[in-house]
Amino acid sequence: ERESGERKNPLLTGPRPSRGFMAGDMEGFSSSIHDTSISSGFRVLYEEGLLLDVTLVIEDYQFQTHKALLATQSDYFRMMFTADMREKDQDKIHLKGLTAIGFSHVLQFMYYGTIELRNLLPVVCQIQIAVTFLYLLIHL
Repeated sequence: ERESGERKNPLLTGPRPSRGFMAGDMEGFSSSIHDTSISSGFRVLYEEGLLLDVTLVIEDYQFQTHKALLATQSDYFRMMFTADMREKDQDKIHLKGLTAIGFSHVLQFMYYGTIELRNLLPVVCQIQIAVTFLYLLIHL
């Protein structure tokens, strides 16, 4: 049984090993670069066009991306890909109510953590619409 407050590791299944895991002997280890390596790993996959598992169609533009990344950055996409919605199993999803320009900036931010703005006011308005529409968890 787990003591209260101890988090269950979803990567470990089955019985715990009997040797070396006595109560109170548990030590925790963490990596100061773990979050960065996950982010950079998604960026590399994106840049190399690898393991892209969904295409979002906005206006006449197609954006190939990773469902997992979208789901971690947006409640909208998390629900779309985890709830019982028809888009959950689709490879190509048409999104209405967004502009391709606004979404391209938001997608850039999801992967790179930066946004480059030109023609400031019109672009910011389109980004704001996209962020509001997608219920983004990221903070611009």
